Amino acid sequence: MRDQSRILSRQVGSSRGNGENTTMSNKSFGKIIRLLLVLPVLLVFVCSDCSAAGPAEKHILIIHPYTTDFPGHELFNKGLKSKFQEYPQYRLSYSYEYLDLARYANDEGYLDDTARYFQAKYLKRQPVMIVTTDALVPFLKKYGKNMFPGVPVIMAWNEDRTPIDKTPPEFVVAPGTIEIERHIQIILQTRPSTKTIYIFIGDSAVERRLVGLTSSVTGKYADRVNFVYLNKLPFAQMMEQIRQASGDAVIWYIALVADVERKNFIPAQVVQTVCQEARVPVYGIYAHYIGLGIVGGYVYNYEIMGRNVVARALDILNGKKPWEIPVTRMSYGEYAFDWRQLKRWGIDQSKLPPGSRVEFRAYTVWELYQRYIIGGLALF
Repeated sequence: MRDQSRILSRQVGSSRGNGENTTMSNKSFGKIIRLLLVLPVLLVFVCSDCSAAGPAEKHILIIHPYTTDFPGHELFNKGLKSKFQEYPQYRLSYSYEYLDLARYANDEGYLDDTARYFQAKYLKRQPVMIVTTDALVPFLKKYGKNMFPGVPVIMAWNEDRTPIDKTPPEFVVAPGTIEIERHIQIILQTRPSTKTIYIFIGDSAVERRLVGLTSSVTGKYADRVNFVYLNKLPFAQMMEQIRQASGDAVIWYIALVADVERKNFIPAQVVQTVCQEARVPVYGIYAHYIGLGIVGGYVYNYEIMGRNVVARALDILNGKKPWEIPVTRMSYGEYAFDWRQLKRWGIDQSKLPPGSRVEFRAYTVWELYQRYIIGGLALF
């Protein structure tokens, strides 16, 4: 009996052990199942974090020579960023700085203070590149090494305004030109009766260079048109000449930064005054003057400039050194006109070059609803 009891007890113990082992196996299996269910969710979060991180962010600093209310700066930023958006493989961030060179271009104290400010601000976050224009060449030549040591500088360069001389090795030059002769040609094409062109331009160092370039072209048309330069007159006398212009004359407004008396002006404000007081059409050379009263013309467009310099910026992002990038000339101009001024001065739109951009056009009821009117009449 004892032997039977021992055997029975061993059998019972054995069966209990098997039950416990089975229970433990079930628990382990359940944990594995739960882990397998949770693992895909974890992988989703991990992968989303990886994709969110993507390539390293690259910081681009855009430095403008004039204050924030200069309309060309906004157009430049728009063109640059819209073009960069076509390359989503790059993660880019932007900083913007605006100087006031129209007033303080020769103020050493202002320039020294600005350079120290930039050096302190970007000491711990140097940009991967700087994008600016040739107006900043003297400033960056003098202070650039201390502010941004070794940082490439993409320089949209107006060759008519600033001759390209020897530049530092970190400069990448993207030159363009105003193409002065096209301006004269479009004036004569759209208003062939023109006999006198008043050239409204100031007497700053930059404007004197533009006068020299302009006079080298106007000589070709001297037998057809009388060119009257206003650059050697004070502003008040320039405006008096404009008020007297009439008949077969036009005004070609280039810029007024400083007159012969060394008084400084904001060109975009002056062009509005000229257009308000002139009794003849006013043509201009910059796209941001359209809407301020000019007819238009072959205009220098800062938005096109911003888009075009991206090609050089991509070279830097793709690993090229500044001195490895060749100088490639670009076009920053387009034919653009103000529809209201074309109508005001009776300029036939058929005389505009193909592909011209016409802004501020007012459509008639017939132009807007032609299909609906025809459909309604047919139904009636």
